[in-house]
Amino acid sequence: MKYSNKQLLVIGSGLWPQKIKSILNANNHQVKINSIGARDFLSIDANNIKSYDNDQIVWIATIPTIQLEILGKIKLQSNRVIIEKPFATDSKELKSFIDLVKDSKNTLFYLNRGGTVKSGSQLKTK
Repeated sequence: MKYSNKQLLVIGSGLWPQKIKSILNANNHQVKINSIGARDFLSIDANNIKSYDNDQIVWIATIPTIQLEILGKIKLQSNRVIIEKPFATDSKELKSFIDLVKDSKNTLFYLNRGGTVKSGSQLKTK
């Protein structure tokens, strides 16, 4: 990870977020990795959210519905955010996702099929 002066916040619980943390911890000892369950993160008061995730790389490792809720909660932040695919499970969620991408102050990243990181500005929203 190039941003070794950053902290990484993994949002989510279960096997996948644990695997992300395990792989990153095994391969990069310069990045401090914090984690929180998605429901715990969503329960944080809106006034306190910035103090919790400020100036961190945020990796949202949840199901699409919860990912949308988290993106909505942090859309006024200015973090680098890694989001998981699928972005949505139906057309309503997809529209919500597209609207959040357009309104977000965060820089969003996702992994494409080849494992390459792409920025959210490369998402086609037309």
